[in-house]
Amino acid sequence: MHDEVLALIDDCVTELSLLRTDIGDSRRRVSPGERLDAVLRAIDVAERFAESASTAISHDESIAFTVDGADSGTLTASGGRIL
Repeated sequence: MHDEVLALIDDCVTELSLLRTDIGDSRRRVSPGERLDAVLRAIDVAERFAESASTAISHDESIAFTVDGADSGTLTASGGRIL
């Protein structure tokens, strides 16, 4: 599980870094709506990470994880907020 979670984190960070690089490129103008699109894509990346990580760690029966609805996007453990 440890290696799987690290790989998920690496993938998430890589995707977010690519989005940041694209939107933060000072050599070009940002198109109308491009920042909003980047934010929506970043939210999608984070939600996919939360779902995948939740699945990966749910195999450990000593920890009960759930992913809240898309409106809050929080990952909780045993009722306590961790993300």
